[in-house]
Amino acid sequence: MGRDDPEPSPEQVQAWHRRMGPPDNELPGAIPFHAVLAKTDDLVIAVVSADAYSTGMSIRIAIRFRRLDASLHGSDPPPYGPGGGTFLVGIAYPDGRTASTVNSRGFSDPVMPEDAPSLMDHGGGGGGHTFEMNYWLTPMPSPGDLTIIVAWPTRDIPESRATIPGAVIAQGASANVEIWPWQPPENDEPPPLPRPVLPEGGWFAQHATDDPSDG
Repeated sequence: MGRDDPEPSPEQVQAWHRRMGPPDNELPGAIPFHAVLAKTDDLVIAVVSADAYSTGMSIRIAIRFRRLDASLHGSDPPPYGPGGGTFLVGIAYPDGRTASTVNSRGFSDPVMPEDAPSLMDHGGGGGGHTFEMNYWLTPMPSPGDLTIIVAWPTRDIPESRATIPGAVIAQGASANVEIWPWQPPENDEPPPLPRPVLPEGGWFAQHATDDPSDG
């Protein structure tokens, strides 16, 4: 927050904490969906699972290499960790709102509207042939289909997408279970992440520069 920005209220700080990640007082409802997002002769990117919480969705994306790829330990960073390397993930809500890993800086602002979408890298790992990344999307989408967009410019993967049907998301949301009342955690605000290079003229160039507080 800047020097002239208003101080968040205690209620805003509590709401911010609640949307920072999957609530630890809930058992998520599984969203029965998986799909290949992009495929080449040597590389596959796929959504392999998703879970529904009251405040958002946890999404897992897998990358499989046909051959061992030593370059991921060299000049091209792995697709997980701070900034996500050069691997880009975006979300288009049914009502037109968007979020992406490029705009995950929105999590550093406790006064942003609670309905402003945010997509956050929640860690990953792997090596050799296999990588898996977890993402946290908040808030839960409005009724309708949710679109996932990925791109990996340094791997010559153009913007590619898959759509999770709204009925499937609703099925997962209905199976979510609260196990006890939620309590805010005691932790610091996350540091800002570096901004990656975007493919020119595509979905990320159009949407990832939007102010997260805009619709």
